[in-house]
Amino acid sequence: MFTTARAALVVSIVALALPAASVGQDAEPFTSKEGKFKAKFPAKPDEKSQTTNGIKFTMHVSGAKEGGYVVGIADLPIPDGETAEMTQKRLDGARDGAVGNVKGKLVESKEVTLDKKYPGREFSASLPAKDGLVRARVYLAGKRLYQVMVIGTKDFVGGKDADAFLDSFKITE
Repeated sequence: MFTTARAALVVSIVALALPAASVGQDAEPFTSKEGKFKAKFPAKPDEKSQTTNGIKFTMHVSGAKEGGYVVGIADLPIPDGETAEMTQKRLDGARDGAVGNVKGKLVESKEVTLDKKYPGREFSASLPAKDGLVRARVYLAGKRLYQVMVIGTKDFVGGKDADAFLDSFKITE
């Protein structure tokens, strides 16, 4: 069901090879009018798109020495009037698909809400690579799935720049 979530982490691994930068106070917020979001990337992100099973997934990727920052977006074919229970199952599926795609192991997961209205999941997973980790938040805003991820070494993913990036994400409608 969540091939788009799996695709996100495949492309995000490419972010690890990008030049070094940090999400310090000098970082400019990036706004995507088409994606309807803003986030404080360390440098202007590259945009990559791919289509899987008829669903277009667009990713905004910016890298640093020991990891990368990613915001992924996909418009899902969610039926109108879907129950809150099914929304929660979709979020669990997005999380599980992302972790499974990188052959990771879920470390922790919790329900979150963005701006008191967008349901989501915040999770972390260990990666098979030595000291590798991913921290992510996924949200559903209507039929749009947002994935906000930091991927890299344990120190990178647990650092203040990773926190600043994850906390900077906003849906702009």
